Amino acid sequence: MSTGYFLRKYDRTTCGGVIYPSQDKFKILGLPVARAGDSVTCGKDGKVYQIMGSVPKMAYKGIGLAGSIHSKSTCPCMAELLPSCEKAKYSTDHMVLSPSAMRASVFDLGTPQHAQAAHKPVKHPDEELPSTCACDRDITMAEFKLIATGVTDENTLRSYLDSLNLWMPWHGITTCRAKAHFLSQACGETGEFKYMAEIGGKTKKYAPYYGRGILMLTHKDNYIKYSQYANIDVGNDPNELTSAPNCIISGIWAYSYLLKLNDKAEKDDFIYVTARINGGFNGYNARLSSFNKVVKILKAEHLNKLCTNGQFKFEESKIYDNRVYSQEWGLWHDPHYPKDKGTGKNKIDALAGYRRALNLTPNDKNHEVIRKSLNNKINAL
Repeated sequence: MSTGYFLRKYDRTTCGGVIYPSQDKFKILGLPVARAGDSVTCGKDGKVYQIMGSVPKMAYKGIGLAGSIHSKSTCPCMAELLPSCEKAKYSTDHMVLSPSAMRASVFDLGTPQHAQAAHKPVKHPDEELPSTCACDRDITMAEFKLIATGVTDENTLRSYLDSLNLWMPWHGITTCRAKAHFLSQACGETGEFKYMAEIGGKTKKYAPYYGRGILMLTHKDNYIKYSQYANIDVGNDPNELTSAPNCIISGIWAYSYLLKLNDKAEKDDFIYVTARINGGFNGYNARLSSFNKVVKILKAEHLNKLCTNGQFKFEESKIYDNRVYSQEWGLWHDPHYPKDKGTGKNKIDALAGYRRALNLTPNDKNHEVIRKSLNNKINAL
């Protein structure tokens, strides 16, 4: 007798892929159970394949349940499926099937499929906008077309959307509001998904590791970190980050793991998220406009925590406790610094940032120069 384990949503594979069940009604400990034919990504190439093989005599709605000893991925790696729940076990006296036997099973899944074919959108691409918010569901093509207005090619749109729908949930971006925060920043970095490489990047001192992907991953050390995460060598081929799936996955990885912004987005701290991604407030107003637009598209108003009339308050953001970001808030709003563009220039916001930065700066000899500079800026206003 052999003991195996059922597979559930978000379980991984030995090549780093992720399992995505096609049903959400039959669950074990809160997560949908996978069946033969369900989608599974490949951790090597980022594409979507299918689960082949099922546990004998165990099915849901006529489709066999996937099991750790009876099922595999059809990806080129022929990856094993790794269960996450020890309680989701089953026992059988059936012989464990070999890969060749699996292929000959009653579930003839055919050849592996790319994401465009294997990952089905919620409805037809030409559908009307959904009536519900985008929490815990795929973003539809109708919604995405309103967001990624910089892209006109249908195949490119589909490849971006498939990657987003697959990888955002795995990295913890699941609520409609969290998706709005992430996608609005991606729009700000790429011109609504039009550019996947930094304009003029080849002339930068940090070339060839200039900005690429939906969050413009920059600098060699970050390229190396992503290479280690994704198990691909983007250090030697940086342009891997200019097309799907890696242009999308790299941005989601940077947002969730490198910058650790999921929690701040869930708290609705748009100002902090912008500061961390941007290093300041370049294009702040444009990003805010994108955010308000995406919130409406994804019907994310009901999760609002900090936004009032389409604006966020400096005093309610986490940057209020950060000296550097507070100073930058003052600088970007200071009418005396027209080169720092992206926000409106006004005395009140500039003073608020400078005064808070001064308050956070230690009053000792090591910080005399900083305090003097801040006082000069305050007095100039």
